[in-house]
Amino acid sequence: GVESGAQRLNDSIFKGYRDFVYLSTLGNPFSTITQTSELGLNAYRNGIFNTLAGTKTATLDNLPKFIQKALNHTDEGVRMKTLGLDDIGAEYAGGGHGLVSGSINKLLGGGQIKGVKVPGIMNLAGFKKMDTLMKESNLNGALNKAKNQLKTAKGEKAFRDKMSPFYQEQTDDLVKALKSGNKDNDLTRLYLYQELAKTQPISLSEMPEVFLKSGGFGKSFYFLKSFGLKQLETMRRDVIRQIASGNKKQAAEGFYNLLGMGLLFGGGTVGQNMLKDFILGRDNTEAKEYFL
Repeated sequence: GVESGAQRLNDSIFKGYRDFVYLSTLGNPFSTITQTSELGLNAYRNGIFNTLAGTKTATLDNLPKFIQKALNHTDEGVRMKTLGLDDIGAEYAGGGHGLVSGSINKLLGGGQIKGVKVPGIMNLAGFKKMDTLMKESNLNGALNKAKNQLKTAKGEKAFRDKMSPFYQEQTDDLVKALKSGNKDNDLTRLYLYQELAKTQPISLSEMPEVFLKSGGFGKSFYFLKSFGLKQLETMRRDVIRQIASGNKKQAAEGFYNLLGMGLLFGGGTVGQNMLKDFILGRDNTEAKEYFL
């Protein structure tokens, strides 16, 4: 009807505006460098050594085929595509239609405009590739963490206690699949998906309620903020809620999480800021300014 047609038009206009904002802000190598701070976040979630191993696997998986062959890399790790993931995040999903909005979307992510193939600024700047690398580092690190935890009776009991409320009668199957490193098992994929979703806004269920209820341009207030909001949620869940629980053991864990997140994720953020300043020749920044 007329109303649905107008709604589709408004949606297309909004997505064109959204993609233009991303086109003008993310299409540069410094946005790509900014993403490297996620290594610290992955290390906080999965441990330093699990993350290093996961990053190695993810890096090899994303190399050109001829280099993989030269390095004899045949054991592929967990890939985003096997979990049905492609978009950078839920706020980036979908593109506008029509000549203007559709073209802007193709300029952003790549595709064909009037029969001419364009690579997309996100690909040219390496932003999409770095995003994939960081997420797959997280996925492979989470798998390594689970496998290592399940090697001991104490670790397996802790894992079962934590996961059985969610997986119930399928907990045994999940443990068996993770122990064997079965990446193609549906329960393994579900587990890794939920682990990634703890720190990455990869689905609408990870977005704020106001975002979901907002129509069209109301969502514009969340442009480029979903990842930051997700980290605030991580801080609330892992730190504030634990410290305020009234339980000494949980409070201690909350302070431990605060320290770990500050050192690893905070340290990673400082590192990428220093790298960008070095590239841009900003030699007048004092060390203390990176921590303020």
